[in-house]
Amino acid sequence: MLYITVSVFVIVLAIALLSWAVFVGRQQQELQQDAANLGYFGGAPEGTRGVRGVFDGIFNNEPESAASQPDPEPILQQLYNLPTSGYVKKRANAIRFVDRATGHVFEKELSDGTTTRVDQTTIPQVYNAVFTNDGDGVVRQYVGDRGDIISTYSILTNKEIPGISLPVNILEIKTSRNEDRMSVLYRTQEGSSVSILNGKGEVEKAIFDSNLRGWALDWKGEDLLITQKPSGSLPGSSYLFDIVSGARMTALQQVPGLETKLSPDGQFVLYSKIEQTGTPVLFSKNVTTGLDIPLNIAGFASKCAWLPTSSEAYCALPAEFQQAQYPDAWYQGDIHFRDSLWKANVATGLVEHVFSPAVSNGVSLDMIDLTVSADGGTLFFINNTDQTLWSVTFPEREADESPAANEAVE
Repeated sequence: MLYITVSVFVIVLAIALLSWAVFVGRQQQELQQDAANLGYFGGAPEGTRGVRGVFDGIFNNEPESAASQPDPEPILQQLYNLPTSGYVKKRANAIRFVDRATGHVFEKELSDGTTTRVDQTTIPQVYNAVFTNDGDGVVRQYVGDRGDIISTYSILTNKEIPGISLPVNILEIKTSRNEDRMSVLYRTQEGSSVSILNGKGEVEKAIFDSNLRGWALDWKGEDLLITQKPSGSLPGSSYLFDIVSGARMTALQQVPGLETKLSPDGQFVLYSKIEQTGTPVLFSKNVTTGLDIPLNIAGFASKCAWLPTSSEAYCALPAEFQQAQYPDAWYQGDIHFRDSLWKANVATGLVEHVFSPAVSNGVSLDMIDLTVSADGGTLFFINNTDQTLWSVTFPEREADESPAANEAVE
């Protein structure tokens, strides 16, 4: 009798375990289907991994393939924990940056994390810093006692040369690809003026005059893209200048909340505009053909950086947009975002998810001033919330061997 009772108990237990395994398997399929339906715009990001069931592997006789192994995660690192006013990735494996409070220049070796002070000239409250000549020169900008914008250019390789005072009220500075020249936007009585400065800070060529003051500059090769500063309440236009010939063409016209990024070869303009819903949406435009390609993602062009390939860009896309007027509310500091990284192919319109700091590291980052290293393996940026300097390293990324890719790319 005892033997029969034990046998019945074992049979019932086996049936219960088998039923539980079937139930868990169904739950796993439902969870995986739910995960497939979760995405930024209706699709799971590439690399999304499904949920493993309790009995996964026990009832599966097939060996686990290498493809089922988790992909290596990008490495997020804070490079400097105090507010930074600007940085440059040097050709060597190092990065130079300016401390916002003191104006001191530091260099950090990316291989071992060693940080040294390169220049200790104290310039309090430097709100913007632009490096030239692979970090050997730097322009530091601050607001003077009378409210004027003061810009000082220093050559860091020669301490004997004093800082060069550039004209007052320079509103915008961009360096050439070789970082040996600067395009600058001056504030004038009539409005503004754009000129090219040589390595000594001297005016080399006048480019553009306007009765407006709100312009953004983007310089790639011999092409200079000049775009009206964005506002959600006003349409803006963008003009492409050939610095050598002086030729000018209209790249984009009367676009609400316009922001732009010119590709390294000058072939594409990545731009964002404010839709009727009030949300910024990204597009790319082929400069030669005039073809517009919608990327179907919500974000700002200013939160993107080109890869050396010139047809792909990393973009920091906000997880959500609160009800506000964009991009004004963001520029004014009323709103901060929680970004994740995506990669967009501007030629095909394909977009894929790359990395979410909030999910992987529990860190909320509002990314600005993005730059990609020459080999495409590391992204540098500043966190808009506290102005600290960060990097994201993408594991096992093949280096770009193009001879043109000798500089970090914005």
